[in-house]
Amino acid sequence: MSICLPCGACPAASGVSPMLEWVFGKRSRGPRAEDRFWLAHAARLRGIAREVAGLTEAGHSVLVLALAASVADELLAVLADEQPARCLNALEREALGRRLGRAGTVSVALPPALPAETPGAPDVLIDVLVCGRNASRRADEQILRFAARADGRVRVVFHVALDDPLLREAAGSIKPLLERLGASEDEPISHPFVSRAIERAQGK
Repeated sequence: MSICLPCGACPAASGVSPMLEWVFGKRSRGPRAEDRFWLAHAARLRGIAREVAGLTEAGHSVLVLALAASVADELLAVLADEQPARCLNALEREALGRRLGRAGTVSVALPPALPAETPGAPDVLIDVLVCGRNASRRADEQILRFAARADGRVRVVFHVALDDPLLREAAGSIKPLLERLGASEDEPISHPFVSRAIERAQGK
């Protein structure tokens, strides 16, 4: 469970967990949840594995997006118990689209494999967990556009780690912020301040 500090703009501010809202059917939050920020990549991998297990148990279809092939390999290893499908290029878009329409499935993909159209099965909720943020906001927005086409069925969560290449230069200013917010090794921080710091590190 992430540490989400009430800011007035988050469902958690009213005492309702965002994860519980999603699992039990409230779909009005839009296609994007708050970023989850981890102190280290290894902790992020463990956290993603825990989240995937919970989502599949709830009957969701889960897509874990890696931004590099090496990270995709790490995710496939850490998610081995979930028997994830591997979809790493545009030639596998159609197969990925079919799989995303099935409840309880897990797929690991690179962004070029994202289906051009929203998958079928309108009763299946799809969670897209992105391992990192792109150097360009435009690339992240393409992922969000995929979710926005699904009329509330697809939710995107970006999982960012302090040791990501994007944040190497900004780490000195972000780490003190995380410490003030109470970050720990095995729990992510979810807060708009951190998301804005990440966006400042991105190009357009």
